[in-house]
Amino acid sequence: MATLRSSLITSRAELETAFREIAQYPYGYMLIAREPTRTDEQNRLMWPCLKEFERHGEIQGRKFKDFQWKSIMMEALGHEQEILPSLDGSRWFPAGLRTSKLGKREFSDLIELINAEAAQRGIDLKQKDEVG
Repeated sequence: MATLRSSLITSRAELETAFREIAQYPYGYMLIAREPTRTDEQNRLMWPCLKEFERHGEIQGRKFKDFQWKSIMMEALGHEQEILPSLDGSRWFPAGLRTSKLGKREFSDLIELINAEAAQRGIDLKQKDEVG
């Protein structure tokens, strides 16, 4: 029995071939179907935009780092974060937000939100091309 690999199915014929291969496996195996995760191009677009927020954006007079703006934007899209204590209990930090796990559509929504927020706040983004 051949080992199945992760691959993007782009046609009905590929889907039918995958089903035939999967049907040969005994019970007890797991099949996972999901949307492809964000592209490298989408990721490269996000960071310069967030850097502009770091330079020019603020909330209630407070400035934030680019990675903090990423968390702020993710929260605005409804992605929850878990807040955990440091080992010594002296502070709290967010955990669990990883844009690398977002699907292409979700990441596209994130880029659209960043662009909309930039326009609303008067932040001129260096790269305005949308990536889908």
